[in-house]
Amino acid sequence: MDAMDAMDAMDREKKARLASNIRDFWLPPVIPRRRFEDVTALEFLRDYVSMSQPVVLTDLPSAQWPCFDRWTEQFLLSTLGPSLVSVNVTPDGRADAVRGLEAA
Repeated sequence: MDAMDAMDAMDREKKARLASNIRDFWLPPVIPRRRFEDVTALEFLRDYVSMSQPVVLTDLPSAQWPCFDRWTEQFLLSTLGPSLVSVNVTPDGRADAVRGLEAA
């Protein structure tokens, strides 16, 4: 292995270590689950939205979220019909890393 190959190998190792460290900082090891009524708007914006951190809100009041009851498959089909719908896929949970679906 010549000097250039050794430097390339060190660069790859450093990049892999950096990527691992960033991943550790980016997402928590466990995504928190919080009851909707226990999270204030300020807390939600400060701790989750502004920090780009995921959270699962539970016990959402269906009266304030009519989509839970209204957005059935039949409702969506009758409302949208043959319209094209854009869907963003974020398999890693990072909204800044949207990926397209591979054509089957």
